[in-house]
Order: sequence, then structure tokens, then C-alpha cells
Amino acid sequence: MSVATFTDLTTAGAGGILLLVPDTGAASALTEDQRESIMILEDHLLTSEIQIPVYFSEETEETRELLETLANTNSANDKQASGAQGTT
Repeated sequence: MSVATFTDLTTAGAGGILLLVPDTGAASALTEDQRESIMILEDHLLTSEIQIPVYFSEETEETRELLETLANTNSANDKQASGAQGTT
């Protein structure tokens, strides 16, 4: 996640942010650009006053499944809301 994306999320009204940290095997496969992006975000987190909670978790199969479920639920809710708007 870039600092710009992080800032967009915090100013758009996110109630909290979950950052998934790659496990040791995945971390070793990161590109130099990805590592640099993580280091820049880390610096931003350490030097900025952030008004919402920021959580960290190791990326696992379970967290990937949870994110997929949440994304699917959000997508379904968006479709229901747009359908409801079209009927009024």
C-alpha cells in the first residue's frame, strides 16, 4: 500500500485499517520496489499522527479468505443498494 492510498483511506472515513504483513517466505520474494514502498509506508506510520486504529496481521490463508468474504459481501451490498435506489 502506498502512502497516498493510506492517506486516501484515512481521509475517506475509514474506521480502521488492517495491514497484512507477508509471511517470511513471501517477504523474501518481494521486489526491491515493493520493499521500498513498505519502508516508506512504515516511515509515514511512525512519523504521522493517525486518528484511526491501524492493525497489523500476518498474511495467511485464513486472512486472505476473510478478505475475500468481506469483499464479496461488500460487493453484494453495493448491488443491493444500487438496485434499491433504482426502484424508488
